[in-house]
Amino acid sequence: MKQKRHSVDQIVSKLRKADVELGKGKKVPEVCKELEVTEQTYYRWRQKYGGMQPVMVKQLKSLEKENSRLKKLVADQALDMEIPSGQSYSGASSELLVCRHCEDDRSFAAGADHDRR
Repeated sequence: MKQKRHSVDQIVSKLRKADVELGKGKKVPEVCKELEVTEQTYYRWRQKYGGMQPVMVKQLKSLEKENSRLKKLVADQALDMEIPSGQSYSGASSELLVCRHCEDDRSFAAGADHDRR
């Protein structure tokens, strides 16, 4: 089966069609074939989006967007807290940085080659 991504609106629409067909007495495999999705996909969608109204989908999208923005903000703050207060991080500078790939606390010049484990 060709792999394709569906928008959340398309998913909700297909779930509503599935509800109608299931109400008419059809079985889940038949409905999935009509919707051109696998049963696994149907049940995954059903678990995540089952019973949602279009307004709720828009709220979900906005909340997910805000959540990702807040996660980035927290990650940036955590990074700022790791940098000593007397130094400023300017990206690719010649300051010494701690290698996060190495197990010990060796320092290396930014951009210099070092052995990665």
